[in-house]
Amino acid sequence: MKVVSDHIDRIRDALAWLCSSNPRLNEFGRYCTTFGLQPQRFLTDMPVRWNSTYLKLLNCLEYESPISGFYNMKMSELGRPTLTPDDWHVAKIFVQFLKVFYDSTVTLSGVYYPTSSLIIHHIVEMFELLNNYREDEILGPVVVAMETKFKKYWSEIPFLYALGVIIDPRVKLSGLETLLDYLRENLSVDYSAQVTDIQTKLFEVFSTYERSAELTSYLEAQFDSREKGFELLVWWKTYGYYKYLILSHLAQDVLVISVSTVSLEQVFSTTERIDEERRNSLTPDMVEVLACVQDWEHAKKRLQNEMVDEQLIQNFSNLYVEESSGSNQI
Repeated sequence: MKVVSDHIDRIRDALAWLCSSNPRLNEFGRYCTTFGLQPQRFLTDMPVRWNSTYLKLLNCLEYESPISGFYNMKMSELGRPTLTPDDWHVAKIFVQFLKVFYDSTVTLSGVYYPTSSLIIHHIVEMFELLNNYREDEILGPVVVAMETKFKKYWSEIPFLYALGVIIDPRVKLSGLETLLDYLRENLSVDYSAQVTDIQTKLFEVFSTYERSAELTSYLEAQFDSREKGFELLVWWKTYGYYKYLILSHLAQDVLVISVSTVSLEQVFSTTERIDEERRNSLTPDMVEVLACVQDWEHAKKRLQNEMVDEQLIQNFSNLYVEESSGSNQI
């Protein structure tokens, strides 16, 4: 990872130097216009939150030419190290690599749409990314370490995640088997016993109902997977409800469960969470009460798991600089 961080640090230092002086920033703004770009200011990212580094790099890649041109011109005059094409090459690869994790994290952290039916798809997508970068000269060593941890956590698939996939009429049990077959081939983990166990548990649940044949009918039915604008929860509240009454109630119970109860800020943070002494002394029951009350209050205001990155995205975007008398208007 040091190879990557060295290149990223050089870009980070260049941007910090660039924005540390108002006259310098104004001069850079005029330099940007020669490239047909609107003058831009770049905020300092937070190294302990990898999403801020991702957003910062994503935002500044468009300005590679003016940043390198202006910074290298000034550094050459001072006899100091300059930015190289390799720095930007590594940054582009790093951004492409992080994008899948960033998009998956944001999607799976949602609470106002079903996520239990999505997580295995994202697991496959993330592992496919690791598979593609395994032999990469820059990220290869990092990927090997990530694959080891990935295998540790996903050698077993929780029943809830499997059930979420099965109740998607476009995927169902056969689709789940296809997804797990891909992971089996690449992770060297045999999921066949888990698939059998999942199927057994599913039919055990339905065996308690008089309409147990409903599950078999659903699994064998063919659905058009090409429908545009398909909404899973709406499907189960309408068509699925009238066609598969019992299964629709089960589906709605499963689909309202969020696969992640961790805030986005904690997900993106690379630091350990520290509880102050007062919080650390709370009993488990009291912690549960406080967590529930907070969640209920957020639910009233539709702020559960609020998309904290929206503000961060705005901070890293549209920071256009207007030259003024010694100050920046942002």
